[in-house]
Amino acid sequence: MRYFFKDLSAVRTFFSTNSFKTRFSVALGLLMIAIGYRFIRDKGVQFFQIKDTLVQADHNWLWLGIGLSFLYVWLHAEMYRQSFKTIGLEVTFQSMMRLYVKRNAMSVLLPAGFIASQTFFSKEVSRMENVKEEDVWCASGIFSVALLISNVITVLPALGWIVTENILPGGAAEAFFVVSLFFFVLIYGVFSFLKQGAAYRWSKRRLPALTNRFEHLEWSQFRMRYLVTATLISCLVMAVGIIHIFIAARTLGATATLPMCFAGYIAILIVLLTAPFLRGAGAVEAVLAMVLMHFGLTSVEAVAVAVLFRFYEFWLVLVFALPAFVTKPFAVRQWMSFKRS
Repeated sequence: MRYFFKDLSAVRTFFSTNSFKTRFSVALGLLMIAIGYRFIRDKGVQFFQIKDTLVQADHNWLWLGIGLSFLYVWLHAEMYRQSFKTIGLEVTFQSMMRLYVKRNAMSVLLPAGFIASQTFFSKEVSRMENVKEEDVWCASGIFSVALLISNVITVLPALGWIVTENILPGGAAEAFFVVSLFFFVLIYGVFSFLKQGAAYRWSKRRLPALTNRFEHLEWSQFRMRYLVTATLISCLVMAVGIIHIFIAARTLGATATLPMCFAGYIAILIVLLTAPFLRGAGAVEAVLAMVLMHFGLTSVEAVAVAVLFRFYEFWLVLVFALPAFVTKPFAVRQWMSFKRS
């Protein structure tokens, strides 16, 4: 358990040095939960109705969804491996699995969500894999870039389709504009930083530690094909999310179509981008239920499907992180060395 408290101390340090951002994000997260609760109540859905619907779940579909959750985690771990390969480093799959589930759990608590969590556990990976901590930072940045590129590839065209089909209520056009602007600013920032432009100069003034790490990287080892592979795997992660919505609907005996699941998952991504704290708890369920009702599901079915989807991709993945937090990191390394010998 002392390893869990050691990790927790890093969270306390982060929160103490980002107090204003933390308070704002916590308030936003609580607001999202309140919005989700209000939406469910306004639709006349009682929680005992959701419970009764979940109890009647088809166990075959339920186990299929749980199995897909393992694939969901496996794909993220493989994304990390490909990110390290991009800079010419080979790392073990087991340590990348451990890194992902720990960072994913940490992202629930952090104001900036999964992006902020990329700064955690770098020293642990550095010691386990005998690589420089700067290389871990670089690979984590490549992981985030691959995630960003895959979002741009899928979200913007899909969001345009959602707006034109009037799947979301009023304000969807504004959401489309804000998310598009967010993506383009991020992409500009990434390329400006890599080319040592305005973003790099701003970072050098405000984030000198980041630019120092950038300057010491071995860019001669950079392999573009592995970045492309990581991006394609990130697209597969999104496909798993779409399939998870389909499985959640079939588990509860509800009608499921590919357009319905696709629109629902894109709406979820928008929420996660705009309300990352607590991974959009409350708001994700509300938005997904709203989209599902647009495609003909009853309010009880839609909310139950949203709850089950979150079990597959949120709560179950958090459970996967428990062994990583309470076990000694180097015991994993020793076990892997023993297996290789």
